[in-house]
Amino acid sequence: QWRRQMHFNRTIPVIPNLVETPPDAVAAGPPPRMRVVSIGQGTKLKNVHALVEAWPRVLGAFPDAELVLAGPGLDENGGLARRARVRGESSAILWMGEVDRKGV
Repeated sequence: QWRRQMHFNRTIPVIPNLVETPPDAVAAGPPPRMRVVSIGQGTKLKNVHALVEAWPRVLGAFPDAELVLAGPGLDENGGLARRARVRGESSAILWMGEVDRKGV
């Protein structure tokens, strides 16, 4: 329906989430602040750079929001983090880098 309304004619690839959410992870109420979490490789396939570029606009609407990026290439010394700092896009971004399943 969204594709039809937005006149988006290309195929949309779906990259599934490989980490299951435990049933007891659902909070009883709203979180204290908006937090967006992306777990995956910092490659063009995952398009994380577009999320980082858009983050200042998200902060414009939700000033207390936080973006958490975890995965190979998403550490604070990685290329994407360096480019984000240079462009002033790194505000409220937590660069976790590679984490194991327990860390997630």
